Amino acid sequence: MEDAHYGLAAAILVSSLLSVIYIGRVVEALYFRDPADDDGKTAEAPVSMVAATWVLVGASVALGLYASPLVETAERAAAGLLGSGA
Repeated sequence: MEDAHYGLAAAILVSSLLSVIYIGRVVEALYFRDPADDDGKTAEAPVSMVAATWVLVGASVALGLYASPLVETAERAAAGLLGSGA
């Protein structure tokens, strides 16, 4: 391995360890902790959060149905980065 790649390998190792720690915390919360005592009532999400969610849902559907402009832009960017012209 070249000297310049040791830093990259260390960064990948640290990010992988952090991912394992975070996923371990989620698994612990889901399977090993006692559930919180609730009275069964849940509050509705704020209107701003619901609106943002629906905007993102609409954007996902629109990009799924009309993906050609996005794909063309990505192809031009890839061609420019790879040096094959646009």
